[in-house]
Amino acid sequence: MLKSISGVLLSLSLTLSLAAHVSGYVQQKGARKIIEELRSRDWRTRDLAIAKLKRGKVKMTSELRGVLLKVLAKEADEYGRIRQRFKETGEPGGEEYGEYVRDFLDVIVPLVDEQAVPYLVELMDLGDDIVRRLVSFGRPAFEPVLEKLGDTTIDVKAIQVIGAWLTTKAGEFLLSGEREEVKRRLIEKAWRDSRPEVKLSAIKALSDAGDLRAYDLFFEYVFKHVTSVERPWLRETSLRILGDWLKSGALRGRLKAVVKNKVISMALSDPAPYVRIEAVRLLAELGGADVKRVLERIAREDAASWRDAAGRTIYPVREAAVQALQRLRPK
Repeated sequence: MLKSISGVLLSLSLTLSLAAHVSGYVQQKGARKIIEELRSRDWRTRDLAIAKLKRGKVKMTSELRGVLLKVLAKEADEYGRIRQRFKETGEPGGEEYGEYVRDFLDVIVPLVDEQAVPYLVELMDLGDDIVRRLVSFGRPAFEPVLEKLGDTTIDVKAIQVIGAWLTTKAGEFLLSGEREEVKRRLIEKAWRDSRPEVKLSAIKALSDAGDLRAYDLFFEYVFKHVTSVERPWLRETSLRILGDWLKSGALRGRLKAVVKNKVISMALSDPAPYVRIEAVRLLAELGGADVKRVLERIAREDAASWRDAAGRTIYPVREAAVQALQRLRPK
């Protein structure tokens, strides 16, 4: 009996050992195949390899990681050429390739170290995860990101990174002189650049950092764009900046009343629901009896709706108003 049990255990042990060996062999063979595909000159073949990695069927090895980092350098160079071509001709192109690069970045970004900073900087307009990664690198990313303030196809993302350094602990590496230089560069960008999205991004970064020069220099510009008819994003960003100034006390007296009334008007009637939601959230922080009445009206009447996955009708602006009323405190 004991011999029989021992035989079964031995057989089971050998089976498990063989299974582990076979699994390891399959993983190793799979990794070699993916490495071969990643080294292809055709990005579509590289895309097949990335799809396999995203499915998690192959264990990440040091060799595979090294190959991925080399591919990152190649993709950054190629994407840089596409971006330069866009600057020169106005034709975007490379849409399918851009989708592949986004998938590639989903795999590679969590694996990169400081040596990858120059490549991530070239690709940072492809996702906020890259922006967050660059923010976390701090000092090694400082000069490469600052340099991109002069690149008109990627400067908004550079402003995002710099803004995060100015307002979070990730920017503690900045010396006082560097911090002032960054602010000066942002003011110059906001003053000289002709594109509203760039100007407002720079003003927002300065405003978030508590620099009152943003208010002194750019109030009229921001207030003008809070009524931008064609571009809801500009209205939303302008609204957030005005909200910062209202909460900080930069706006006082008649000007404060004018801006508050504008926020109320936007909460009630802006054509874009997400802009109305932003206005509602701001009103909850401003408070007051007049605000309470407005929020109660929105919670009853706002018509924006859509259906969720379960088929239920959702009223997002109304829900935002209900939440705002729950947070509302007399000011």
